[in-house]
Amino acid sequence: MQNTASQQITLLLVDWSKGDEFALEQLMLLVYEELCRMASRQMREQSSGHTFQTTELIHEAYLKIAKVIQKRQRQSKAKQIQE
Repeated sequence: MQNTASQQITLLLVDWSKGDEFALEQLMLLVYEELCRMASRQMREQSSGHTFQTTELIHEAYLKIAKVIQKRQRQSKAKQIQE
């Protein structure tokens, strides 16, 4: 990932941590693009007999990230309710 993309991701993470949902949307777009690049590189290095497709690899990683985000959002809402 390029330095500017890394900086942009950091800024979006900060904004999201302050409750900016648009920042999360932008962040996920950047992350998805990076996952695509990473998966393509990884798949090129695999032997010809593998059965995993690039799209499957990307979606598996993306779903894991989304699951963590949902958990964090639930925890944040629960904390807000307690306050």
